[in-house]
Amino acid sequence: MLWLLIAFVSVFYIVNALHEREAEIHQELNLNADQAQRYIQRTADVMKELKYVAGNRLSAGDAVAQGQNGDMAVPNFEPLYPDSDCSAMSATWRNSLQSLAWFMRYWRDNFTAAYDLNRIFLIGSDNLCMANFGLRDVPIERDQALKVLHQRIEQYRNAPQNERGNNLFWISQGVRPGVGYFYALTPVYMANRLQAMLGVEQTIRMESFFTPGSLPMSVTIFDDNGQPLISLAGAEGKIQSEAKWMQERMWFGYSSGFRELVLKKSLSPSSLSIVYSVSVDQVLERIRMLIINAIVLNILSGAMLFALARMYERRIFIPAENDAQRLEEHEQFNRKIVASAPVGICILRTADGTNILSNELAHNYLNMLTHEDRQRLTQIICGQQVNFVDVLTSNHTNLQISFVHSRYRNENVAILRAGGRFRPRENGGVAAGDGPGGGAGQPVEIDVPGDG
Repeated sequence: MLWLLIAFVSVFYIVNALHEREAEIHQELNLNADQAQRYIQRTADVMKELKYVAGNRLSAGDAVAQGQNGDMAVPNFEPLYPDSDCSAMSATWRNSLQSLAWFMRYWRDNFTAAYDLNRIFLIGSDNLCMANFGLRDVPIERDQALKVLHQRIEQYRNAPQNERGNNLFWISQGVRPGVGYFYALTPVYMANRLQAMLGVEQTIRMESFFTPGSLPMSVTIFDDNGQPLISLAGAEGKIQSEAKWMQERMWFGYSSGFRELVLKKSLSPSSLSIVYSVSVDQVLERIRMLIINAIVLNILSGAMLFALARMYERRIFIPAENDAQRLEEHEQFNRKIVASAPVGICILRTADGTNILSNELAHNYLNMLTHEDRQRLTQIICGQQVNFVDVLTSNHTNLQISFVHSRYRNENVAILRAGGRFRPRENGGVAAGDGPGGGAGQPVEIDVPGDG
C-alpha cells in the first residue's frame, strides 16, 4: 500500500506537470493564432475600404475623370473565358477605370508597403472580364491564377442568394515552401445590382504567423472543406485534418494516435482555419527527466519496501508462524494424551461447565450424571471449595472425580480426572470433600434418583 501511495503521488505529480506544460503550449499557440487572425482581419478591413472607394469611383467615374490627368495608364479588360468579348466593356468602363486607376496609383504610392498588396483586380459581373491594377512588379503564374480565379467565381455564382454578399478568401501555394498568395474577393453593388467583383492579392508567409522564440511547430491553413492550402511543416510533416476538430471554431487537444498537440482556430471573417501542431516529443521535453526520476524513485522505493517487508517477516511473521505451529503440535499432543489415558480425563470451562476436551471414558462417565448433578458439579468446581468429588450415579456406580484449575486456550478451565467402581447403595448422591492433599473434610451429598 505504501508503494502504491508513492506511485500514485508520482503519477499525480507527473500529470500535473504535463497539464502545466500543455497550458504553456496552449497559451503560446493562442498568441500565434491571434497574430494570424490579425492578418486576416486587416485584409478584410482593406477590402471594406477598397469596396467603398470602388463603388464611389464607378458610380461617379465621368465627373472625377475630367479633373484628373489625361495621361493616366488605364488597364485593359482581359477575358477570363476564351469566348468573352471585353472590347465593348473596355470602352464603356474607360472613364470609371481611369478614375479607379488614379486612386490605385495614389494607394500604391502611400499604402502598398503598409498593407503588403501585390495587385488589385476588377472583374465585370456580366462577361467576366478582368482589369488588373498591378501595384508591384511581382511575377504571376497567369494560367494557374486565372484557373483558380475562375473556380472561385463559379463558387460564388453557385452559392445561395443569402451568401453572395460575403467575401471570398483563398490561398494559392507559391514556389517556395511556406510562401503563397492570399486572395480576397468582394462583390461591388450599385443600386442593389451587382456591377463588378473587386479582388486583391498579397504575398503570405507562414513564418509571419509565429511569434519570436516560438516552439518548433508546424502550421497549416485549411479551407472550409478541410483541404490544406498552404503549410510550413516541421520534421513531422504535414498534419491531416480530422473531423473531430474541423467542425469546431476553436479546438485544442491531441491528434489521433497522440502524435501531435494541436490548436485549431477559425480565421473569421473568412472560412479558412489555421492549425498549429507541436510534436509530442516537444511536449514531453521538459518533463522527460521528471518521468525518468519518478520511475527510478518508484523502483528504489519498491526495492526498499520489499527488503523491509522481508526483514519484518523474518522478525515478526516467521516467529509467529513457528509459535502457531508449536501450539498446534502441543494441541495435537494434548489430544493424544487425553485420548490414550487409562482413566477419564476431561477439560471443562469453569465459566459455564462446557466440555472442551475429553476422552471416551470421561465422556461415558459424565453421561451417567443427571442434569442436576452436572450443575452441582459445576458450582463446586467454580467455587473452588474442594478438589475432590465422590459421586454415586443412578446405576450404583461410584465416581471419584478430582480436578485442578488451569488455563487452556486463554480460558479458565478445570482439568477433571474421573474413575469409577460399582458399589451397591440404597440412595444415590454426590459427595464433595477434600482431596488427599487437602486434609479430611465432611462429605457433601446430593441425592440422585435411583433405578427403583
